[in-house]
Amino acid sequence: MLYDTLLLDADGTLLDFDACEEVALHYTFAQNGLPYDREIKRVYQRYNDALWEQFERGEVSKEQLQQLRFARTLQHLQLPGDPKTLNRLFMQKLGQGGFTIPGAGEVLSALYGKVRMVVVTNGITATQHSRMQRSGLLPYIDRTFVSDETGSQKPHRQFFDYVFEHLPQLDPARTLMVGDTLHADMLGGQQAGLDTCWYEPTGCKSDEGLKITYRIVNLCDLLTIVLSEEHAYKIR
Repeated sequence: MLYDTLLLDADGTLLDFDACEEVALHYTFAQNGLPYDREIKRVYQRYNDALWEQFERGEVSKEQLQQLRFARTLQHLQLPGDPKTLNRLFMQKLGQGGFTIPGAGEVLSALYGKVRMVVVTNGITATQHSRMQRSGLLPYIDRTFVSDETGSQKPHRQFFDYVFEHLPQLDPARTLMVGDTLHADMLGGQQAGLDTCWYEPTGCKSDEGLKITYRIVNLCDLLTIVLSEEHAYKIR
């Protein structure tokens, strides 16, 4: 086999963040006596996504991200409420969400014992560890690295250096980075000198010129890449 270690992103790759977020947002707004619908969710996601991009570039802190996403949402919608309270309730409920991407359990089970599988995720330590625990996927995972505890986040090289330092006998040439985001996962893996596998289930998005090694639309396709001698799904 070409690879003996897989670095696996969590949200959008193994964990169904959209499902977890929907439940947590609905709960948070309801607990504060606020309305909640698709438009409110759209506004929140626009500010949240923009702040996460800023966070990955090192332009805002974790604390700023958590407060500003709700502050800007409430301001935009002209709704009352305390951003800190909303964020606290949201994070509590989010940490209880263990929804997984279809096929994630089956794929990890099939790969278990054949390759070392390590989760590498941006996020809040307690929340991400709780969600992984509730997902039922942890029995297959060797280690979990969360940006909040590493001191840096994907795609920065410092995050991957931390992972490399804490994984004995890791060979970058035999390590594959698997994830759903171009910036955090594909660019991050590329900058760390790793082969990359882009999980993009719609099959529609552009790779924006990144030198991605593989592109898959179904997690089960990862089995062919890892277990087969053929270079299936290779795009360079």
